[in-house]
Amino acid sequence: MTVGVCCIFIFIGSNVYRNTPLNLAGMAIERFVAVCYPLHHGQICTTRNTKILIGIIWLVGAVPGIVDLLVVLALRPLSFFTTSRICFHQSVFDFEYNIISHAFFNIGYMCLVWVLLFYTYFKVLFSAKAAASEPAQAQKARKTILLHGVQLLLCTLSLFTSVLDEALTSFFPYYRSEIYFCTFILTSILPRLLSPLIYGMRDQKFKKYMKSSLICGSDKRAIAPSD
Repeated sequence: MTVGVCCIFIFIGSNVYRNTPLNLAGMAIERFVAVCYPLHHGQICTTRNTKILIGIIWLVGAVPGIVDLLVVLALRPLSFFTTSRICFHQSVFDFEYNIISHAFFNIGYMCLVWVLLFYTYFKVLFSAKAAASEPAQAQKARKTILLHGVQLLLCTLSLFTSVLDEALTSFFPYYRSEIYFCTFILTSILPRLLSPLIYGMRDQKFKKYMKSSLICGSDKRAIAPSD
């Protein structure tokens, strides 16, 4: 693929890649406000503020891609963007500066999201236990936090996909395509699949229509023909 076109795909893909853990951090902030500051939740978590948060997430996720592109523009001639290469990150952004900035942003994002989620979720857990009138409610809160911990673990794996790909391809160089496909499913598709399933199946209306769709509407009552 032409390098210029490849850079566009890599920029969009890397931005979306990093947005998943950042989205999870934004959800943690909303949960924190809803549980710990319920009286201010309606004022803080408005539609306008949600749109601003989404914009910030996309902007923060785009920073590493912008840095990589600026490094290549500074150190490569413009004719480089008209050449053809295999389209993956290490093939296009192969300078030492790209490797260092890639590791720096990945570690920084991972630490930021983990610290933020640990803080907010533990605050939510303690607040839920203190306010719960029944032990079952506290147990439900603990299960929710555990579930998000698993999701966060899968999301943070996406920050180290390139390292995982390099490690596996060094041991199995003849299975590069298979390795890239499997790591893509594990670190990209699976974490993004969990969120709609977790939050969608909790919504009773969504759950009802999903169940009806999966069984092809076979639960519909038959209508007796009129005479």
